[in-house]
Amino acid sequence: MYKYDLHTHTSEVSPCASMSGADQARAYKAAGYTGIIITDHYYDGFFEKLGDMPWEGKIREYYAGYRAAREEGEAIGIDIFAGAEVTLRIYKRDFLVFGVDMEFFIKNPKLYEMNIHDFCSVVHKAGGLVFMAHPYRPEAPPEGLLEAVDGVEVYNGNPATDNQSAKEYANEYGLLKCSGSDAHHKDNTGLGGVIIDTRIADVKEMASFLKNGNLKLIGI
Repeated sequence: MYKYDLHTHTSEVSPCASMSGADQARAYKAAGYTGIIITDHYYDGFFEKLGDMPWEGKIREYYAGYRAAREEGEAIGIDIFAGAEVTLRIYKRDFLVFGVDMEFFIKNPKLYEMNIHDFCSVVHKAGGLVFMAHPYRPEAPPEGLLEAVDGVEVYNGNPATDNQSAKEYANEYGLLKCSGSDAHHKDNTGLGGVIIDTRIADVKEMASFLKNGNLKLIGI
């Protein structure tokens, strides 16, 4: 069996994180994980602070934490993949994106400006999936948001999250489910994720497992 955490952050990109990409790789290797997905915060402030840099250059900066984690992962033997936690500005809510690569983010700039329906549409066209991250932290999401996504994060390692409400909502509406630690610091690594029966090759394969539900969620 192979264990993966789907929700992790690096200090290179996410200002609320205290662990570098290399730190995350080492921590998860020690915790017995096969791999992790780096889902750094993709939001307007990160990109706007980079000024007049071309959009492709901004995305390459956004991937800095992933690159650092991958380099360390290759050295110590843990798989590192890239996803994203996109904050849609008009809702001030976060959405995990799985199954797309860096070229997708280069070709589709300023996702944070989109509404939920356009955002999900462009991700779906690229073969990706959208999960609402920690939907009940701190309160229930605005009406209509969860109906547009593929699934919800029914377990999030942050203790301020109402995971039970997220799970009940996913069950009621038949949405896909995922689990992640939301790891920003050393003491919250390895709290969530998924267990699957084969080692995955890339983020598209992980999206396929999430879509067919052939996995075990850690934490629930």
